[in-house]
Amino acid sequence: MSTRSIILIILACAITIISIQNMHPVSLKIFFWNLELPLIILTFFVLLAGFTIGYTVGTLSRGRHMRRDRPAQEMDNRNTE
Repeated sequence: MSTRSIILIILACAITIISIQNMHPVSLKIFFWNLELPLIILTFFVLLAGFTIGYTVGTLSRGRHMRRDRPAQEMDNRNTE
């Protein structure tokens, strides 16, 4: 198991424990809306948004690197022929 996986597991456990201990409702004001929901649900949505943004940025970044490196690989293949 990699160090990154261990850190993510510890972080997830810590967030879960903190959320369970803070089940009281919180007020969330967004523009004209005023929502009142349990902290655990708010934490879940914030984490979901963070993971989604991180995954999307990582995927797009990986795609750019692959497209950028492709011409260099083609040039290497032409030079070896």
